[in-house]
Amino acid sequence: MLSVIGVLAADWAFASGGFFSAVPISTVYVREGVTDITLASPYSNPGGCSSTTLVRIYSGANPNSSAQVAAAMAAELAGRPIGGFIGSCDSDGAGVLSAVYIG
Repeated sequence: MLSVIGVLAADWAFASGGFFSAVPISTVYVREGVTDITLASPYSNPGGCSSTTLVRIYSGANPNSSAQVAAAMAAELAGRPIGGFIGSCDSDGAGVLSAVYIG
């Protein structure tokens, strides 16, 4: 019974994403309703998304989405890497960010 619970918990944790360590930014592309961030090198991909260099922030997806975009832009301008929390994978394989930090 415990092994079944452990397997189910491991599957749920994998599907729900997780934190990744700071990676350099290549580009920040702000467009209608979404900001795409292309990373200069692959991130650790805790959510198992098919893209390991593209992460995304949806405008209004959470109360801090504007601050997350601002942090990504500030990091790019300062030449600093970003890390964060991948909450899910988008249909094109990009990781959808729900938290961002400047490394």
